[in-house]
Amino acid sequence: PVAPFNLQELMRILRSFVTLKRVDQEFFNDAADYIIQGLAKPTAVADRFLGNPFFTLPETGEVFAKANMFRPDLFNSLKRTAFRRKEDMSTGSLKLLWHSLQQQKLDEEKQERKRSQPPERRRGAMGRAVIELKKPEPRQPRRQKAREQRRRLAEMSEEAVAAEVAEAERQSGLSVSAKLLLSGLKVDAILEAQEGPKEGKKTKSEVMEASTAVSIGRQVKGKKAKNEEATASAKAEARKHSRGPGKK
Repeated sequence: PVAPFNLQELMRILRSFVTLKRVDQEFFNDAADYIIQGLAKPTAVADRFLGNPFFTLPETGEVFAKANMFRPDLFNSLKRTAFRRKEDMSTGSLKLLWHSLQQQKLDEEKQERKRSQPPERRRGAMGRAVIELKKPEPRQPRRQKAREQRRRLAEMSEEAVAAEVAEAERQSGLSVSAKLLLSGLKVDAILEAQEGPKEGKKTKSEVMEASTAVSIGRQVKGKKAKNEEATASAKAEARKHSRGPGKK
């Protein structure tokens, strides 16, 4: 069986999303639910999931704050865990966690003010149309899709799964492209060995050999010209020193 993620491993994944500025809200919400459930386990299991609270608790708060994912239930769970494990945390790590908790509190107050404000005016100015706000289209959660896919695969036989995978590879064409990419110049060599050389058409290997020969020839010519130039300058210097003081 596959070992479940602990909090430190999960933070590495989430921090990479934040660093790349590709925050997937659905994935972060799933991760928040996972963290809340992990910290709500019995003490021994929760501490094994938590790891070292000196690092994991402030890092979790910092990552979710940078991602602008202020889940009150998640931050309350972090606060309760920090209160339980405060003896294992330093003053600095507690301050970092407190800073992220304050950010979550400010965001909660901001959302509360936004809910208490009157609705936005939808009347347009003179000569302008009223902008109709579109409702977000309903989308199936990724977790539900994965569950349905696992259930569908569980109901299929091994032969049906293998046939579906083979059909997907055939339609995508990735396997053929990968073979051509990995084989490189060997494809032409194999075809030439099987079918013989084609008249009037150079193979890729012949083109590469010709270009290699041209580049080597240019290098040789360049070295030869440099050697000739150095020899001429050496001869001129020798003639200069061979002259006597009265000779010109």
